[in-house]
Amino acid sequence: AWAIPKDAENVEGACAFMKVMTDADTWVAAAEASKKDREKGGGLYLGTYTANEEADERIFSEVYEETGRKNLDEAIQVVLDVQDAAISDPPSPAAAEVKKAWEDAVLRVLEGEQTAQEALDEAQKEAEEAIEGATS
Repeated sequence: AWAIPKDAENVEGACAFMKVMTDADTWVAAAEASKKDREKGGGLYLGTYTANEEADERIFSEVYEETGRKNLDEAIQVVLDVQDAAISDPPSPAAAEVKKAWEDAVLRVLEGEQTAQEALDEAQKEAEEAIEGATS
């Protein structure tokens, strides 16, 4: 997230900078540079994800090219297909603790220590305690 401190000396300049840096044209130019750099080093360019819908559409229609590796190309398409359903965690002073709670819950299930319900119940309790501790 971008922010300008309340006592910034050049608010107009900061606003102009943020506008340029988040503009779709800037993102496309950055994606083109990234693609060129990756290919120069023998790597694959897998796209650039920006959180700017217009930029992402342009990058994946104008810059990105399929790699020819079926599984990788299909995985990239899945990511693109689910963008409309994507969510982000809301800002929270307890964000790191909440993230750790749900990641630990997943591990407990994958390692067979708990059922999914048990792990989620524990994660919920841990997250609520973290939020309470951060806001009290």
